[in-house]
Amino acid sequence: MSKVLTLKKRKNFSRVFKYGFFVSNRLLVLYFLKNKENKKGHFGFVVSKKVGKAVVRNRLRRLLKEICRLNEAIFPKDYDIVIVARKGVAKESFYSLKIHLLKLFQNAQEKRGFNGN
Repeated sequence: MSKVLTLKKRKNFSRVFKYGFFVSNRLLVLYFLKNKENKKGHFGFVVSKKVGKAVVRNRLRRLLKEICRLNEAIFPKDYDIVIVARKGVAKESFYSLKIHLLKLFQNAQEKRGFNGN
């Protein structure tokens, strides 16, 4: 089992937010930024206190991380990707969340024309 590489530092999140592009739907926002420092992309997960208490936020973070791990092959390897969860996402199941995330990624591919590999 491979591990998902994650963004840890605030400056890395800020860089993606400032210079990257985004696509969104009612549940999620995806930010993308080409990673020039190293060739491996990282994921970042943002779940606000508006979504719920700590247990709910941590559960959502784990679900999103697992979806990214299982579908790692479709995401571009040289992009940093930040996933922001919106308020209504706590009510969604794993499979519903997976469908929303993958459709949103597909929209980003159509919008920007980058490949998953």
